[in-house]
Amino acid sequence: MKDQEVTFEDYYKTKYGVEIREKNQPLVIIKSRRSGQETVLLPELCFMTGLTDQMRANFNLMKDINSVLQKPADARFKEIKSFVEDLS
Repeated sequence: MKDQEVTFEDYYKTKYGVEIREKNQPLVIIKSRRSGQETVLLPELCFMTGLTDQMRANFNLMKDINSVLQKPADARFKEIKSFVEDLS
């Protein structure tokens, strides 16, 4: 936090309500080539993303994924608008 030092454990508990289980895990540090800014991640809170080769080979799965990701702009807009209205 900007005005005081705080541990990662305390920060995540206060900010997100997340309890860090592994106290001695190594940190993942990512440094931006452009700005030089460092981002520090806790491996315990990271998740792999992407598709495996087995998933890519599954025609039906790829078809379903594309039907969600490749919608026309107006359809995406309607879904987002509906979602926001549900939250209100």
